[in-house]
Amino acid sequence: MRYVIIILLFLAVNVSATTYYVKTDGNDESAGTSWATAWATIDKTETGMSGGDTVFFAPGIYRGQLNPVGGTATAPTWYVSGNGTDNTIPTSYTGRSSRASLWGSYDLSDSTWTLHSGNIWKLKFTPPTSVSFQSTICYTFSQINSSYDTLLHPKTSMPTSAGEIYYEDTNDTLYVWMFGNDNPNNYDTLEAAWAPPVFIGSQDHVVLYGFEIRYGHQSGVRFEGNHGDSNLVWNCWLRGFGSQNANNTSCIYSGSSGAITVDTNYVGYVTGWGNIIRSDSVSLCVNPYMTMHRYGIGFYGQQAVVVESCYIAPGFFYGIKFKGTCSFGSIRYNKIEMATEWESMSQAAIKFTTHTHFDSAYGNICIGDGQGDAFGVYIENKYDTTTSMVFMNNTFYNITRMGTLIDHPYENAQTINGNNVIKYNVYHTVVGSQNQSSSNGLFSCPNWAINTITIDSNLYYNTAGYSWCRNSTYYDSTDWKALGYDAHSYIHTDPGFNNAAAGDFSRPSASDEMNRTYGGRTWTVYGAVQPDSSQPLDAPTLISPANGTTFIVDTSQLKLIPLIWHSVTNADGYQILIANNSDFSSYPDSSLVVIDTTVTDTIFEAGGYGTAHLTDGFGTYNYWKVKVISDTCRSSVFSSTRNFYLVDEAPPVTIK
Repeated sequence: MRYVIIILLFLAVNVSATTYYVKTDGNDESAGTSWATAWATIDKTETGMSGGDTVFFAPGIYRGQLNPVGGTATAPTWYVSGNGTDNTIPTSYTGRSSRASLWGSYDLSDSTWTLHSGNIWKLKFTPPTSVSFQSTICYTFSQINSSYDTLLHPKTSMPTSAGEIYYEDTNDTLYVWMFGNDNPNNYDTLEAAWAPPVFIGSQDHVVLYGFEIRYGHQSGVRFEGNHGDSNLVWNCWLRGFGSQNANNTSCIYSGSSGAITVDTNYVGYVTGWGNIIRSDSVSLCVNPYMTMHRYGIGFYGQQAVVVESCYIAPGFFYGIKFKGTCSFGSIRYNKIEMATEWESMSQAAIKFTTHTHFDSAYGNICIGDGQGDAFGVYIENKYDTTTSMVFMNNTFYNITRMGTLIDHPYENAQTINGNNVIKYNVYHTVVGSQNQSSSNGLFSCPNWAINTITIDSNLYYNTAGYSWCRNSTYYDSTDWKALGYDAHSYIHTDPGFNNAAAGDFSRPSASDEMNRTYGGRTWTVYGAVQPDSSQPLDAPTLISPANGTTFIVDTSQLKLIPLIWHSVTNADGYQILIANNSDFSSYPDSSLVVIDTTVTDTIFEAGGYGTAHLTDGFGTYNYWKVKVISDTCRSSVFSSTRNFYLVDEAPPVTIK
């Protein structure tokens, strides 16, 4: 609510500004100053607006490239995904249909593909003239159907296997080999042609609020050129972006070109100052054939950038990456989930490399999936990286390779300055391999780097094997502590998470180990707090049947049992599990989970149950629970578990 008040104040202060409206059935020849006279396209906002104006987009799909009109510090320009009826700014959205969608794609659905040879299909296609990011355009093709949005891998030559696409610019022909050797005419097809919103030029003080941003070329929101300062990307949902030959594909991305920084101690490129990425949902949401995505959010050359309270869904090479003079920035309160089996290479929730200085990462929750080759924070000592970096109050959970890695330097550069701090973090279930050089379970760095870093007062729980690595010498936690490193650490100490396996990292029973204020928060426990706007949705509250209710079943009339729960705001559906064991053992692989389905209503009729469902002729307990799912790739934890009891005759009456 605090942020909503700020929005209204901004709008009230800028009394001389004009409010415009855009809807899919509008008319660019109209005035655009009301919903009745709304414009129709993104292009019209570029020519029709002035700095400091506000434009509301009604729910619907808008194709093209949004080039925002810059504002000022006292009169920012607002682009808002509105409700199509008034000019209030929504505080929440109920799925994709309630958002205005910016799609950086060219629609090929009405085109006819012809068979080229074998399983390769072709289409004559002249690319949009607005695409200018590379001389040889190599598109990423998206097939849209009811099950998945599938991105195909761009190639620089003719496809040689399923899932590949090639654009031959000499004859304007697109070639595709579909997964499953399918016919592309069976799908709605799109070409990722441009980044939907692009900040390039003098676009400063812009607020981009509430949009779904999808199907862009290389990125969803792109910062490029020598400008793009003090912009805010807020409460947006970004997913499904095409690759530029597998190079730096990100949902939010800033390029490395720009002006040399004025800070001569840390020479590099600067493309923007003071940009904020806040409360966004950043996700792939594509099937696991997709392998070329690189970063959820990737910043090169940004200074004082803030990434806060975002949700980074599984499937990225790096969740958030700072590189190339990306200094004085902050990564805080984010929840980053990794799915390492989608990538053949190492993966990290957060990475810093190449001239990154005075950056901080605190209050983040980094979650692995227990597979693959994953790091929590990866600090790559390329050139003079990692000066005065601060990593505090992060939680690393279920990380397969290492919690924190200080990598060996490149280019024979071994100069890391001091004042680096790693403190008050929680490492929970971090299981590394001592057989991999320069990597291990909790922390690793070369000899020359260890004396430049303060490692203190971290908490470690459920770690396996050797915990520490220094120049390929491995130590367990006790020996490391005896050497004087992390002397105040808590080893083999349970942090008391409520239900980490279900994504709930709250600590209802934890004592207050510390109490200090920084970053606008008061910290009372080790590890991360849940971020303000990216924490999971509320779990459903079960209504009926009451826990332990008995149902009589027989073979003549199978029993349907209605399971009912309360609705949850922002839910797009509900996943229900029914099992005959109370802990749903080994879900989702257990045969004991007898029902695992998704519904859109808040009632599910389980059954029909008969005497065949009883155990050896006796009564049988069945257990059930429900969680929320959302098309923003967020979900809730599961509800509490209830059970119902099946018998084949009424229980005897107890006479008192």
